[in-house]
Amino acid sequence: MGAAGLSTGGPSAGARPLRRPFPPSRATSTGTTSTSSTTSSFQAAPASRRRERVRLRSLVFEGRDWGVDRQVVSARASYTHAADAWQSSSYNEKCSLLMAEMVEAAELRQWDRVRGLLVKAAKDIDSYLDEDPIAVGSDVSFKTYASQGRSKLEDLLRDVEAIPALPKPLLVMFARRLVVGGSCSSDAHLMHCLQILRWLRASTIQRQAEMVATAKDYTRIVNALLKKSKTLKARDVNPYEQRAYECWRDMRKVCGVAKLDGAAVRAGMNACATARRTVEALEVFEGASSASSSAAGIAGSDATVCYNILIKGFGLVGDLEGLEAVLSRMEAGAVRKTESTYNTLVNAFVSLDRVDRAWQAMQEALASGSAGEESKQYMYATVLKGIVRRMNPNLKGMTQALDLMNRMKALGVVPDVYVYSQLIDHLIKKRNDVDAADRLFQQMQRQEFGAVEPNVVVYNMLLRGLCNQNSGLSKNGAGWSKVRCLELLKDMGSRGIKPNTSTFNTLISAAVSNDDQRSANKLFKLMVDLKVDPDRMTFTTIMKSFSDQRRPEECARIFEELDAWAFGGADKIAFNCLLGAHGKAGDLQQAEEVYNRMLKRGIQPDSVTFNSMVRACCALKDPRRAALFVSRACGRGIRIAPSLYDVTIKMCVAAEEFADCKSMLRSMRQLGVEGTDLAEQFVEERRVASTKKGQNLAVERVKFWVGLPNSYYNTDEDWR
Repeated sequence: MGAAGLSTGGPSAGARPLRRPFPPSRATSTGTTSTSSTTSSFQAAPASRRRERVRLRSLVFEGRDWGVDRQVVSARASYTHAADAWQSSSYNEKCSLLMAEMVEAAELRQWDRVRGLLVKAAKDIDSYLDEDPIAVGSDVSFKTYASQGRSKLEDLLRDVEAIPALPKPLLVMFARRLVVGGSCSSDAHLMHCLQILRWLRASTIQRQAEMVATAKDYTRIVNALLKKSKTLKARDVNPYEQRAYECWRDMRKVCGVAKLDGAAVRAGMNACATARRTVEALEVFEGASSASSSAAGIAGSDATVCYNILIKGFGLVGDLEGLEAVLSRMEAGAVRKTESTYNTLVNAFVSLDRVDRAWQAMQEALASGSAGEESKQYMYATVLKGIVRRMNPNLKGMTQALDLMNRMKALGVVPDVYVYSQLIDHLIKKRNDVDAADRLFQQMQRQEFGAVEPNVVVYNMLLRGLCNQNSGLSKNGAGWSKVRCLELLKDMGSRGIKPNTSTFNTLISAAVSNDDQRSANKLFKLMVDLKVDPDRMTFTTIMKSFSDQRRPEECARIFEELDAWAFGGADKIAFNCLLGAHGKAGDLQQAEEVYNRMLKRGIQPDSVTFNSMVRACCALKDPRRAALFVSRACGRGIRIAPSLYDVTIKMCVAAEEFADCKSMLRSMRQLGVEGTDLAEQFVEERRVASTKKGQNLAVERVKFWVGLPNSYYNTDEDWR
């Protein structure tokens, strides 16, 4: 059979049966077709002519008309047989050369060469597309995927598909290698997989589509998209959920339900449920359950996972009746509820605003022993989320606390210390209502509300709120409520609850932040007396206290204790505290020694480090060293406080250190510091004025010595 019997593979080829091509030598030996004679004549052409022809073709693929036979008629890719014209995409030089070489090899029927080019391109497809991997795999790219009907990868696949006489197995091989060539954990590759699947829907190899992407490939892509959907907090539409559902529909169409295994069914159900198509997920589950002999048959743990997906789906769409039906079906089938089942069930009931049912489900999980510690915390937090959702935003303080108590009673929730700790934490962090949290702390200990004894965790939460947020209990309505905090500390002692490291860190940090050094010292002494082990935060907080008091010796003593600590030496924060202490005390030499010690330890300085060094140099009126540290910060790509730039520039100008100032300004310009142009103009003007002033001074001095009239001793001149 001659070469004329080969399938073209182009857009006008239709669905003609594919036959294996003969090698070039065999095709030319027949001498029965015009194609073979053309091939022979081309093979006989000089190598320089072939290279020139490839170069001209590559220019065509770059999207420019160079007067060759095949000219560009639009920006869309694909070969048009009727017009005999390439509609080329904006390829880079590497991709353009690839396309030209493949066309050349296809005309010569050198299919091994074409295969080698395709394999090479598939291994490093990003370099041929010349795309930014961050932009391709961003949330925006997944969101705009549906509205963009094309991409560079799809254009490349269309161009390869449109090469005349290209055998379909080569096209299938190329697309297949692109699908499996990367990891779906890579966002860029995940987007490329979606683009390949979209191209596949309208390609000429739809009958071989399953050879490009199998059911396992589809399952892998769907699961990767669903995993990505959890990382995106979308208020309107989650693009990953939409793309996962589209992939599921493609998998169902290409592979058929009968060929899907349990993993594919679960992935499809999950895609339907997250896309708020729970009824379709139920249909998939019922179809798979009835498939007794197929790979999709569901039993055992797989059935439990499928029921969990249905519970989640009905919770998302707000269908309580459907959720009840799923639970009844589980009981009828004696399906065991797992830890994941209870977590999903509690979340679904809270979504349906049935906190009472969520509380019952949680109690059932705790009674059956199905909930671990992590699962218990999750269920508690979910139930409390449903409780606080009903809170009246107009209530404050005591009224808010009583409202919470009454709502829990009405819902049948019997609060324990964990419930109260979560509610107190929510009132402080989310509602910024420390008074309500304190009132709730007092009410929880009353008999009518359960007489729940607080633990050290509850005390620490309340102390953090009283120390760090506005409170009506404080004298000025802001800062830390010192009296109330000390009362809670005494209350802990009377109850036999020993404060821990977090307790003292909170109180000492609040005292230091409010310039109450005396209280900070007393609290630290109490911490030592109670034999509470300090941590890094304790040491650095005390160091900050001594630094504010201009006591660098004490700060250095604490630093050495931390550096000799059994749990690790001093870190960057400790070095910055010590460096700042020496800087505030005006000891620049010691500050530089700490800086050099920090570098020898392998700890990289940050903006706090350079702020302290530049501030210390400015305080000692040392413009050259200040400019040096500014330049070092710029060299490391670190920006310091904007005010320090201005102070250093003015100090250099006043000391007429123009060379150091200009060197510093060059570093600032390289870093992109705003206002550098104005600063350079200011420095240049001052330098010119200083030069003229020096010249005038020299002239007046000469006039004075030769006895001519002069103004050398004129008191109005500032140069005296």
